[in-house]
Amino acid sequence: MRSLTTLGPMWDGTEIGGLAATEELGRRIGTYDLVLSLERPLVDPVCAGCREVIHGSDLLRDLRARELSTDGVRYTDIVSTCDGFVVPATGASMPGTAVVALQDHDPGNCAGHFALPRDRLARALALDAVGRGGV
Repeated sequence: MRSLTTLGPMWDGTEIGGLAATEELGRRIGTYDLVLSLERPLVDPVCAGCREVIHGSDLLRDLRARELSTDGVRYTDIVSTCDGFVVPATGASMPGTAVVALQDHDPGNCAGHFALPRDRLARALALDAVGRGGV
């Protein structure tokens, strides 16, 4: 594989609603495991993997420790500053990744996270990046 192009990636998770800061505080003061044991029965039946997309989650910490990138692969992240789910949208990429924001090409484009695959500009930027092996 020579390149990987993503739409709205969550390489570093999200800080939506202050969840990452709350979890980090819980880890520091020693209440994280207790809160997690109370949260699991409520959240897991609906979305067992949701906590893993929070910045600083155990999964993301483990992935970061193993280094996510592979030498020789060009990474391009197509993002929207209006993402709403990946917060912050432009700060969630891996080091060395080319980050292409929709708004750099069309300031009026405000595609949200789940609209990115259907957004014409996002698709065009992704196809351009794939065609060139990365931006």
